[in-house]
Amino acid sequence: MLLEKNLLMIKITNNFIDNDKFWEVHKIIFSENFPWFLTDNDKKLVHPLFKDKNDKKEKSMFFTKILNELLLKTNAKEIIYSDVILNFPYEEIQIIEEESNLDLNDHSITGILCMNSCNGKIEIPNSGQYDMVENRFFCFPTNIGYITSTQTNEPFGIMLKVVYNV
Repeated sequence: MLLEKNLLMIKITNNFIDNDKFWEVHKIIFSENFPWFLTDNDKKLVHPLFKDKNDKKEKSMFFTKILNELLLKTNAKEIIYSDVILNFPYEEIQIIEEESNLDLNDHSITGILCMNSCNGKIEIPNSGQYDMVENRFFCFPTNIGYITSTQTNEPFGIMLKVVYNV
């Protein structure tokens, strides 16, 4: 599925990563020993895979095993940051406001890989609202932002997010 709206390129690809590679990454993230960290948002936990803080690049010990295949498929030349995000379930769908970067000079790309299927949604402004489906990849300009929602039908919704330059 490929969408083009208002001269913005939004790509949505099902079965983005080869199934064997996807399940290797899935096994790591869904392990009971995978470390999760609190955020300011009580609706989610996060595992930072890569961040550049004060010109000091920090990588998770899971960086290569989790991101390698995704980075190859996206042709990313530079990673700005990457997180694994776990959304908690709620009895009713809850909107999670994601950080927005409305800098029109920002040419980076946001990629989101859904690690499991659930009834949570990803909404991309001026494009639509989409189901979170296992191994579905969303790719869009970072400066248009996005919104996610929690799920009601699964114990958690997990996404792999990477912001990068090509």
